[in-house]
Amino acid sequence: PFVEDAERGLLAYVGLGGDPGEPEWILTTGLYLDPDFYQRLDDLSRRLAAAAAAAAARRREVLSDLAGRLSALNPLAVLARGYSITALEGETAPLRDAARAVPGAVIETRLHRGGLRSRVLPAGEEGGRDG
Repeated sequence: PFVEDAERGLLAYVGLGGDPGEPEWILTTGLYLDPDFYQRLDDLSRRLAAAAAAAAARRREVLSDLAGRLSALNPLAVLARGYSITALEGETAPLRDAARAVPGAVIETRLHRGGLRSRVLPAGEEGGRDG
């Protein structure tokens, strides 16, 4: 259908009617389209569409793989596995050294669902850290 519409449009544009294979059309336009031209054009069109679809599918697969890798690197993904992120109150950087959490300091712990605020006890008290 596309090729036939294009042919009709070309014929209308140059002011001709009839079959592109007719001698008058060939002499007037200087074009000769062999009988297999449209079949080859349709075949190439189908091959191009199939190749484009395959390329898009490959790109979607690569993008999905990259999205999975990026998701695994997300610090919040560890929360879903049962870990938590603790910071001193008012700070956003994770607390990495227990020595920074002095007795009486408030710490905020982020969990997979929700969070907690806690007060640090001196070492040796119940629930406090040793050492």
